[in-house]
Amino acid sequence: MASSSPQHPGSPSLVHRSLRVTRSATQSPLNFLESDGAGGIGLRSRPIGGAPEIRFSIGAIFQLLKAKRIRNCQEHLKTTLEESRAAQERPLTTRCTQLRKKERDDARAELEEAKLQDDMRQKLEMIKAQRERPAAIARLKALDSELEEARTGRDTESSSQAELRARTLERQLADCQSNVRSIKCERESLPDWPDQLRLKKNAAQLRSRLEELEHKAKLEMYNASYSGLKSEGAIERERDSLLAVRDDLQHRLSLAALLNCPFRGRDALDRERQLARREQAVREEEWQARQQIESEKIAAEGELQTARQKVAEVDSVIRAERERCQERVSRAAPESELRRSADERGPAWNRESRTTRTRLRTQTEARDELESRLRRHEAEAAAPQRTLWMHLRRRRSGAELAEAKECELGAQVEVLRKGVSHDEYNRVRKELRRPSASSRRFPLRSDDFARTGTGFRQPGTRHSGREIRRRRRLERSRRRTSNGRVEKPIG
Repeated sequence: MASSSPQHPGSPSLVHRSLRVTRSATQSPLNFLESDGAGGIGLRSRPIGGAPEIRFSIGAIFQLLKAKRIRNCQEHLKTTLEESRAAQERPLTTRCTQLRKKERDDARAELEEAKLQDDMRQKLEMIKAQRERPAAIARLKALDSELEEARTGRDTESSSQAELRARTLERQLADCQSNVRSIKCERESLPDWPDQLRLKKNAAQLRSRLEELEHKAKLEMYNASYSGLKSEGAIERERDSLLAVRDDLQHRLSLAALLNCPFRGRDALDRERQLARREQAVREEEWQARQQIESEKIAAEGELQTARQKVAEVDSVIRAERERCQERVSRAAPESELRRSADERGPAWNRESRTTRTRLRTQTEARDELESRLRRHEAEAAAPQRTLWMHLRRRRSGAELAEAKECELGAQVEVLRKGVSHDEYNRVRKELRRPSASSRRFPLRSDDFARTGTGFRQPGTRHSGREIRRRRRLERSRRRTSNGRVEKPIG
């Protein structure tokens, strides 16, 4: 079969000698062919034995040939595609090169123009710089002068600051030295502190005592004024009651005078005038006593104020002397430290302590004198209070005497009333109501008795019953005296 088939000139030979077919159990069906030394494809070791083996070898060869043909076709297609692409890209490349040349020429022209413009700018800038050069030189000179001035000012400022620092340091040193000296003086004056504290304590006690005494004096004055006001109120109430009794007695006396005799009525009027005069005199005495008490009170307050001012002045003088002593001691201590040696400090300190003790003694004596003055002023302020109490006692005794006299007059009126009937007394009292009210305000004179007597009802005159009833109603409505008590009819 192999010998009868014609051979294709382009196909490989199918001779069994040139083919070597090798296949193992582990190899793939595509790798069983190997080329021999002549470049052909052959079967390796096994000889062609049967029909199935031959079929297998032919199919493998066909597959190999088919794969080779496909590869060749692919390569041919690739080459044709590349040629067609190159043919299509040739005009594009020419156009791109032309465009690139134009762009390059334009860029060169722009660069040349920019170079020309830069040259012009540089020339203009050079001209401007040449023009501005003298001004810049002048500015530089001015800046140099300013810099030199600033340097000189800085040097002067630094020197002034150094001087200020040196002065401040000197001041601080002086302050420290003064502080050290004051501390030394305080250390040396420590033994005298107890005496100073005692003196301060005594001064505080004296001040508190003075304030207490002033407060007590004020309280006593207020109590005296309050008691005086109370006594004045009581006296005024007693006076009102006495005035009411006096009015009643006046009515009774006028009635008794009209009933008994005109001469006796004149005597009663004279007595009434005397009582009014006495009352006016008592009021004037009370007013004078009040004025005197107020003046004494004002004088006592002025004396207290002067005493306080004197105490304040003495305190200020004592404080000033104490401050002066302290300043002298503080000044004398550093001077004594600088001048005197350590051996001479003891007696000098003793002398200074003695002088301070003598000054303190003088201050205590001055305070004792002030205390004695305060006591005198207190005694002088208590004197007006005593006089006030004496005046009050006198006023009370006068009021008691007036009450006794009024009682005597009331007894006399009762004696005169014994022979008078009740109706006649009431009728005469009604008629005398108006003139008696006017006589309270204005005391009657001796020549006015005839005028006022015309209004009285004389015995023998007649009145109608209506007039009598009307007068009785008026009497009932007006039956109240100045102290608010209702009068009861006698009988």
